[in-house]
Amino acid sequence: MSNTELAEALKELDLTLKPELLNAIIEHYDRPPKNGFLELAEFMTLSSLVTDLKAIEASKREEVLQHFIDLDMDKDGYIDDDDLKKALESVGMESEDATALAAVTSTIADINSDGKITIVELARYLEM
Repeated sequence: MSNTELAEALKELDLTLKPELLNAIIEHYDRPPKNGFLELAEFMTLSSLVTDLKAIEASKREEVLQHFIDLDMDKDGYIDDDDLKKALESVGMESEDATALAAVTSTIADINSDGKITIVELARYLEM
């Protein structure tokens, strides 16, 4: 699935995103060997994210999605403690401090306590 095809698919679901964000989505979910397109398995990972995006207030979607893409370090469609720790370390936080802050953040943001922060949970956390 190309950027254009993704844009059309999202448009059918009443989701319109800026081209830069569409590029970021494809780059984020395109697994090795990266070819600049989403294969079926890659799109299936993205499909639950699209469903969740519809639950987020329209004016906040792009901002939340960009944060989600930045934090989902392993690109599995969820943010967990390891993702948060890696993100914090990438901005210079010491490993022990990053581990502690990631655990606290995850406890607050992970509403259903399943160990994974979804994009909807991230949106609610960012509204706090």
